[in-house]
Amino acid sequence: MPLLQPALGHAEMGQAVIQKTINSSKKLDRMVEFTSIRAHETNKGCRQLIADHVRWCGTVTNDHSQPCVHGDLTQIMPSNSFDPESGFEAKAAQINQAKLRTTQYCFTHDHQCPIFGKRAREVDLDVSGLPCPDFSRRCFSAAMPSFMLLGKPQC
Repeated sequence: MPLLQPALGHAEMGQAVIQKTINSSKKLDRMVEFTSIRAHETNKGCRQLIADHVRWCGTVTNDHSQPCVHGDLTQIMPSNSFDPESGFEAKAAQINQAKLRTTQYCFTHDHQCPIFGKRAREVDLDVSGLPCPDFSRRCFSAAMPSFMLLGKPQC
């Protein structure tokens, strides 16, 4: 089950335990597999935490693949995609019409990696969390594009 995860890997950690438990029970006629394919994180320390969580999951599931960890989610959208002075509905419509970039720098692989593509279209579960910034009125408007991008159809 491919998984998109723009948070710190907590969902993957739970899924690793579930995967190990189900597969060890041998109650299903096939193996269960959860695979992370992408995360977005702007904070270097948090990117390291994601890498640490992924490594821990690999020790539980014996899957040592490394998902792409991209930076700022809002950078997949050209900077002039929406008018920052517009209201919520207008911004949502503008972002929904925006043509998104297809690659973004990946901190895991140290080069541009695809953001969408075949693996993203095959996602069975998207665990999209809200951005971590301050959600006070002062900072909410800065986080708004991230909320809208998470709601935009990706394929």
